[in-house]
Amino acid sequence: MYRIAVCDDEQADASYVEHFIKKWAQERAVMVQVELFPSAEAFLFRYEEDRTFDMLFLDIEMHAAGAGAPDHADGMRESDESAARNGTSQSDESVDRNGTSQSGTPGHMNGIELALRIREREHDRAVQIVFVTGYMDYIEKGYDVEALHYLLKPVTQERLFGVLDRAAQRVRDRGRELCLQMPEGTARISVSEIRYLEVQRNYVTIHGDEDYTVKRTLGELERELDGRFFRTGRSYIVNLQFVKKITRSQIVLKDGAQIPLPRRAYEDINRAMIRYF
Repeated sequence: MYRIAVCDDEQADASYVEHFIKKWAQERAVMVQVELFPSAEAFLFRYEEDRTFDMLFLDIEMHAAGAGAPDHADGMRESDESAARNGTSQSDESVDRNGTSQSGTPGHMNGIELALRIREREHDRAVQIVFVTGYMDYIEKGYDVEALHYLLKPVTQERLFGVLDRAAQRVRDRGRELCLQMPEGTARISVSEIRYLEVQRNYVTIHGDEDYTVKRTLGELERELDGRFFRTGRSYIVNLQFVKKITRSQIVLKDGAQIPLPRRAYEDINRAMIRYF
């Protein structure tokens, strides 16, 4: 069963997405549990108690009463993101399940800030975030929070079904593990925590939360991985989820690791990034 949250301050829009999610589940013969949240704060309150959601369909432009145009939201977004970078938030005030603060005011957090706060709290980037918005202005921000996709309103069934298929595949991939045989014993490592694999003479080192070195070929291990991994050449395989920047000579990961990139592989890895994200 997939647990799916829809966070949108417009009830009609949230119900519209919920309808198509349930239709998708019926056609794919899978079970879903869909919960609707009227504000970012309401979802965050629930998420602090229960982090087992698989997918989050998240509106970006969520306003308090009286807030209107995107110009207002732009100023709010800049201040929210600045606060998030400094480890604080304009929305740190305690809220209840309906997204109302202790002072009685509606929630002011927008979708971008909520996504940032979710990613700050997560270890394995488990929940698949899909932004649902009427504006193109925020697309570049999705990369920072590893958003799976952007859906522009009005959402169509075809586009939503395609995104749900991709999200479901990622959720299934999340549970995969590698079983590694080493001299000191056997270790199991979640595929989702692997940043990259590196050949060192006759061994391969798997860099995850910990490093594991095994006497296996890179090709053998590659066959046990999935579509989020890209082989750059004879010596490296990189998890695209951890890529921060690609130049013509190297891949820079989010932890600062630098992976040499053969010139012939530059176009291929960019295509792989586009396909995966």
